[in-house]
Order: sequence, then structure tokens, then C-alpha cells
Amino acid sequence: MIWVLVALENELDSEYFHQNRPSVEWQLSYTGVGKVNAAISAMKYGKLANCTQIINYGTAGIVSKKDLIGTIVQPDIIIQRDMLAEPQAPRGVVPFEKSETAGPISMNTNSNITLGTGDSFVMEHDPWFDYANVDLVDMEAYAIGKAAKEFDINFSCYKYVSDFADADAASTWQENVNKGANNFMEIINDISSSR
Repeated sequence: MIWVLVALENELDSEYFHQNRPSVEWQLSYTGVGKVNAAISAMKYGKLANCTQIINYGTAGIVSKKDLIGTIVQPDIIIQRDMLAEPQAPRGVVPFEKSETAGPISMNTNSNITLGTGDSFVMEHDPWFDYANVDLVDMEAYAIGKAAKEFDINFSCYKYVSDFADADAASTWQENVNKGANNFMEIINDISSSR
């Protein structure tokens, strides 16, 4: 079973998904917003004996100068942008944890795109994004990726770049929230046909 985890239904409509999915092997669930909700959902579906893959799809804001608006991307690195435990550990790293997911999660996509996950809707520049080479921001991917890795389940992530993470981000996101759905469904159909 392949579980597609999405924060909100307005990012990917359930009826549309079920009408266009490759097979019943593909299932959709909504996590709700934020890292805690996302982690709970990922753990719930990760525990299913027949879960072979978790895919996170959703929207992301862009915080770098890369020309990505209106595209779907697969991040190469996913980092926890609001883990602030200095001086115990650098920003983005869980202190006193030795697992491979204590810091950035490497997705090995070679996209050279870093996604920063955190429990805030970004509407202004953070100088740390430049320092850490963060290109996109979201609110769920890191938590889902960490849970999937803990259960040794294949994990992939696709983000539709919906806004510039600036003062207009809330309205721009609202206008663009569902614009990547068609392209994402094409992606999962391609994945299914290559299996």
C-alpha cells in the first residue's frame, strides 16, 4: 500500500484523487497542519503491515532566488527549521539525539533544493534561510520523513511551490493551493507505471 499524506484537502481533493489514482494500492490521508499532526499520521500509516511507501505532497513557499514558483519539486534535503536548541546543538539539529534523522534528512534526489519544515507560516525573511541554503518552507515534510525513516519505509516528497513566503503569502497561497494537483496526479501515475 502506498500512502499519500497531504496536510489539507484543498491541496489535493479526495474525490479527484480517487477518480484519478493508478490503483486501489494508492491511498490518501490528510494529516492536518503542522509537525505534530504530520508525525502522528505518518506513524499511524507507517505501522500498517502493508504500507510500503509514504509520499508527502503539499504546498511550499519559496525563500530563495531560485525560479521555482508554480512548479512541483522534490527536495534533496529536508531540515527542521524551527528546532532551536542552541547551544546544545546547531539550529535544525535535535540535541542529544544520535539517529540519522537528528539533523537534515537526505532524500538523494540531486535537485539541490533544501526544504525547511517548521510550525510557522513564513511571511518574512529569516537570515538563517540564507545561511542554511533553505529554498522552500513547509509545515509537515520533516516530521513525515522522520517517522517514515524510523519505520524503514520508503519516503518521497513532492512540493508545489505556491507562494513567495512574504507579506502576501497568505493570499497567494490561497489562490494557488490546489494548482499543483493535476501535475502531482501525473507524477504518481508515472511512478505507478514504472513499478
